Amino acid sequence: MMSVYGCHTKEDLKALVGQDASSVLQETSMFGPEYKGAGRYAVVGPSPHERKWYATVVVDGDGKIVKARLHVPNRSRSNQRGPGCICTTRARDGVHARTTTGGGTMTRTRYYLGLTTRNGKPVTKAQQGYATERMASAYGGGCTVYRATGYWQGVSEGSLVLEALADDGPDSERPVPEVLARELGTIMLQDTVLWTAEKVEGSFVKVPR
Repeated sequence: MMSVYGCHTKEDLKALVGQDASSVLQETSMFGPEYKGAGRYAVVGPSPHERKWYATVVVDGDGKIVKARLHVPNRSRSNQRGPGCICTTRARDGVHARTTTGGGTMTRTRYYLGLTTRNGKPVTKAQQGYATERMASAYGGGCTVYRATGYWQGVSEGSLVLEALADDGPDSERPVPEVLARELGTIMLQDTVLWTAEKVEGSFVKVPR
């Protein structure tokens, strides 16, 4: 996870397009430099120690920033809360989901992330926290977090499973799973991220006082 100073608004971030990435992006990882030239990077701001937003920055082969997309956690009106499902208004960047608390059919989406980075080092608690916050912001402010153990070809590994519910109504929006999976994988330095989706029936039940 890297950072960039001085970007308080979407306009500030977009103004970085065309600038040299190596002079703008700030390293924050204790494991060494993350910037490796052309590619997609997850950054936080407006500074490494004041983390109010997340963004995806794309760098071309010349080391120039060609795209910057801001992801601000959706703090819109919500009057009912539950694991991974909160009433919200339409989000701004097209990646967020509008979820509802009414009954009916919903889509449950899960993202599976390993707790070992592609460099063979443990994923930090900070990285897990960033990924969880990004997941929550993509689904209107809430998600469910599981810590599990994955097993493959005789080798076990700690895993983080992030789950959210999204309404299947005609006006419902939800993240594009492939896009969000890449963002989560970038944050946690993964080679691959598995996502699954399934239809479920459910609703929130009001408990009388």
